[in-house]
Amino acid sequence: MVIMLTAKRNKYDIIYNILQEISQGHDTKSAIMKYANLSFTLLKKYLQKLETLGIIKEQEGRYKITEKGEQVFKLLEEMRKLEVQLYDIMNEINNIIRQEEK
Repeated sequence: MVIMLTAKRNKYDIIYNILQEISQGHDTKSAIMKYANLSFTLLKKYLQKLETLGIIKEQEGRYKITEKGEQVFKLLEEMRKLEVQLYDIMNEINNIIRQEEK
């Protein structure tokens, strides 16, 4: 499932989405493309890059997250939690400012 705080995903969002889908068993190219909401061109680019970096590996048409990939995935999860906290803080600030304007 793709959850975004901004309209456009950055490379970290895309990598997170790919790793998330693989971890949930959506581990074929077509499943990753569908559930991570990626074009085939973008999917190929990222899968190739992640394989080259040793973050994922392909075995018999299915992708697996490597040990290095698990580390990256955990850090990306932490980053997303911090982004949500930051978003909440920004909303709180905006609410306070709006109250002051009334």
